[in-house]
Amino acid sequence: MRTFCFIAFMALVLPVYGHAQEKVTAVYTNTDYINNLFIDGDTIWCGTWEGGLAGYNRKTGTWKVFTSLDGLANNTVQSIFKDTGGALWIAHADWGLSCFDGKNGKSFPELNGYMVYVWGTCEDTRHQIWCSTNNGVYIFLNNTWVKSQDGGTGSIAAGKNGSVWCYQDRTLLYYDRSEWRVFTDKDTGFPLSYTSNLLFDKNDVLWFQLWGGDPACFDGKTWQRPPLPKGSGSMFSPSFIGPDGNIWIVWHGNICRFNDAKNWEIVIPGNTLREAFSAAGLVPGDIIVQIDDEGIFWIADNRGNTNHNPGLFRFDGKKIDVIRRNSMAFLRPASISEDRSGALWTAGLYGKGISRLDGTEWKTFTNIPVVPYYEFTGTAVDNHGNVWCSAHFGALRYDGAEWRLFDHTNSGLRYDGISSLYLDSRGVLWFIGFMSGAENVITSFDGSSWKTYDRTSTGCYLSRVKCVCEDRTGAIIAGGDSLLVRYDGAEWKAFSPAPEGWVLNASFIAKAPDGNLWCVGYLYKINEWYKGGSYLFCYNGTEWKRFPVLSVGALAVDKQNIVWIGSSDSKGVSRFDGSTWTQYGQEKGLATRAVDTIYVDRNNTKWIGTQDGMFCIGGAQPTGIKRDAEKLSGPFFLSYRPNPFNSSIMITFILPSGGKIELAIFSVNGQKIKVLKEDMSAGIHSFLWDGRDDSGKAVSSGVYLSRLQMGEKVAVGRMLLLK
Repeated sequence: MRTFCFIAFMALVLPVYGHAQEKVTAVYTNTDYINNLFIDGDTIWCGTWEGGLAGYNRKTGTWKVFTSLDGLANNTVQSIFKDTGGALWIAHADWGLSCFDGKNGKSFPELNGYMVYVWGTCEDTRHQIWCSTNNGVYIFLNNTWVKSQDGGTGSIAAGKNGSVWCYQDRTLLYYDRSEWRVFTDKDTGFPLSYTSNLLFDKNDVLWFQLWGGDPACFDGKTWQRPPLPKGSGSMFSPSFIGPDGNIWIVWHGNICRFNDAKNWEIVIPGNTLREAFSAAGLVPGDIIVQIDDEGIFWIADNRGNTNHNPGLFRFDGKKIDVIRRNSMAFLRPASISEDRSGALWTAGLYGKGISRLDGTEWKTFTNIPVVPYYEFTGTAVDNHGNVWCSAHFGALRYDGAEWRLFDHTNSGLRYDGISSLYLDSRGVLWFIGFMSGAENVITSFDGSSWKTYDRTSTGCYLSRVKCVCEDRTGAIIAGGDSLLVRYDGAEWKAFSPAPEGWVLNASFIAKAPDGNLWCVGYLYKINEWYKGGSYLFCYNGTEWKRFPVLSVGALAVDKQNIVWIGSSDSKGVSRFDGSTWTQYGQEKGLATRAVDTIYVDRNNTKWIGTQDGMFCIGGAQPTGIKRDAEKLSGPFFLSYRPNPFNSSIMITFILPSGGKIELAIFSVNGQKIKVLKEDMSAGIHSFLWDGRDDSGKAVSSGVYLSRLQMGEKVAVGRMLLLK
């Protein structure tokens, strides 16, 4: 008996889909956060964290990048492997597996009915592909993935004798073509906790790394831990196979090789590599290394923290060259603005500068003398063409020749911290200032004079103001926690759609070309915050309307009065024309992590800044950025309400055409616990899941994944059950 309940939605609740999707283009993805490297002839493949698969041609100096727009299961690449037929197998840490033979690609979002995290792939002597996942070991037989071994596994490798090895829960598993055998600490003579990076050298010796990183090996008879040379450096790398077929490693800064005499030798001393990094202005740490057939070392930083050195590094034994695909100065754009020439200015988080895109090329401004660190909260271009960037240390202005910093010591800013920046139609800049332990304030700057507004001078509760915008009359609207007020140039007055006894926490405000004011906020009953919800509000000059929404991270209105909302919880971007919602998510090639900003330029192109990179939708596409939007999956998506939930959850989706669908729910471990298969008509469909599996048993609290599939089109989302 199904525990899905079909619910027919009325058009007033959620209207029928009726919008032709606009083209999605990837402006850039964050390919500078590299998880792993693989050398394939002249191509250095870089598996990235949320930036897809990037290939650098060492001869031409050009890059090729493949993302979910090109068919990858997702943009986080855990490992890369090439089979004897020349196909690349890309394992994804988020979920799924992708294959690319040089012409055609195929993705596997699930294996044998399970959504799995794939750690690695290998090929046995019968040319069968194996992969290790958090749900077990799988083998690809007759175009179908078949589970060979249960339980979460780690690294995997295949030997010349037809064997397959993998790590599982403090043991090494060995498959001899007929059955699996388990090796424990007692067999090896040393602990196998957190064993990783299984590799076979040219002599078919199995190598792996133990807890702490030191390598061990097994030649089929003896388990060994050959002692490594001593060192004092702080650089380490996973072991890797060199072009000579031997095992290599970076250990305490020394680049070491296990030679034919069966001893570790130092090929390049630690001080040489350390000095090369220092000369390039980099701080060495945990790294990833591969060697090409010319003896060149290709290196990436593997730390993934604030000390991360982004990019790919080429080391010839003496000098390090930094090779970065992205001309972007940062990894996460927080704000986007347009200057008089139509060029875009972007500033963001986790970077080393400010970037400008003129339509074809990026220009990056780094090493700005007055900037203490590069984390920005807003951008704007004033009526004189000056570029402004707000940050936690003040307001930065660029006049085309010089950068100048304004803070509390040389301007009318009360605080150095600025959380938001807005430019009104008169050319006045509005800054939201903050300081730890103090109430927020609003400061305006008209080009010559500064003026600050606080709770005392306005009579309004500005201490938690978050956003500023102007309405159709030019009056300033300020929103925040328990705040929505209007300033007409003379006085500040309450201006809120909240009914009596209710409170609105306004997060975003935007004005449409037709003069309508749009606001996103959380509306709740006084003293009963849990009796509320998130809404998109519209004010047409006389009355308010509201529409329910989920988590919102950005708001903008385009030239056609279409509202665009960016999700703060990995749902992509939603388009709302006043009656119809259309979503752009992973299945459309858009980044699925949180959206930080949306900017609409003069050509009505929507620029989307996300934690995964920068994308644009519709309008005039930038030259030099080529994508085939027709490759994208069809326009359907999953939405949930409420989420999190404690008893039941409504799952809603839109089908562009009729056909057979499968809606499946998986545990976080990838186990399929609930499935619905039906023929469906085009339009909106909703199902109520009561938190039970196919057997009728209630599932426990936790994260669950849902997957909607119709032919080759797939949409995936997450739900949180809290009991």
